[in-house]
Amino acid sequence: MMDQAERRQFVRENRFCIWGYNRKNHGPAMTPGYYTMRDEEICYVSMAARAKTKAALRDPRASICVIDELRPPSYVQVFGKVRVERDLDQVYDIFLRVIENEMIVEGNTYSDEEAAAKKAETMDFLRREDRIALILTPESTFFSPATRGNTLEEKYEFRSSLGEIGEGKVRVGSAMPW
Repeated sequence: MMDQAERRQFVRENRFCIWGYNRKNHGPAMTPGYYTMRDEEICYVSMAARAKTKAALRDPRASICVIDELRPPSYVQVFGKVRVERDLDQVYDIFLRVIENEMIVEGNTYSDEEAAAKKAETMDFLRREDRIALILTPESTFFSPATRGNTLEEKYEFRSSLGEIGEGKVRVGSAMPW
């Protein structure tokens, strides 16, 4: 199982998450997207008009499920409090880092010079769409490893390596503080 430092590293090394938040009148909602880290905070860009922004203003509790890029994927859930950042300079800096992560995955990288040349255009876009940053301050995590292997035997062997397997004894994950 991953220890605390390994969980934090997993979140730093990956780029894609499912953002979970409490809806006003229904069960939890989830939105996929790219994120970035800023120190120990997890940053996600959205629009002020979106439900997740309204939810953050109503109830700051949120979670993300960070998914690695392996198959089958492993994941770490991160639970914490979220705040809405409206300062356009802050949103711009976070937006650039999130877009960079997205472009790395999609193979469309750009230089710092190209980003600087488009700053005015990007700021206008952020203003027009009333973009904000959701900033999650982690409090706790939950990790569940994928069952890796190409055959049922390999998968069983992998699961066995995680701890005791038997009726009611399978270790499928664990929670711990951030």
